[in-house]
Amino acid sequence: MRAGRILVIDDNEDLAVGLSEVLELNGYEVDVILTGRDGVRAAGNKAYDVIFIDVGLTDINGVDCAQRIRKGGSGARILLMTGYSAKNIPAITTEWNELELLSKPFDPVTVLERIGWPSIGNSSNKKPVL
Repeated sequence: MRAGRILVIDDNEDLAVGLSEVLELNGYEVDVILTGRDGVRAAGNKAYDVIFIDVGLTDINGVDCAQRIRKGGSGARILLMTGYSAKNIPAITTEWNELELLSKPFDPVTVLERIGWPSIGNSSNKKPVL
């Protein structure tokens, strides 16, 4: 069974690399992209199981990025990451109800739980590597 494929789109390189390292240690194949536009292109060129997108990207906002990815045909599970209050994020619960929010700061266990670890690419008898 292949490892789950994950795309991390965040202009904060330290956070993106840190998140990717935790995910890779737990058996996932991870690509890191630092801009929304490049993230949309990456999602169009490769099938991902999960995509993490920062809401506060500098080139396009994360909600727009997610919408473009979805319109491009990606069926990936999308988690929007934000350090802001959820009430400050545009209403996405109707047309885009498949988007999920993950509040920053987050701990590695929370991230793994949110993506259903160990359901993608890992056996259920393993413990997370942190």
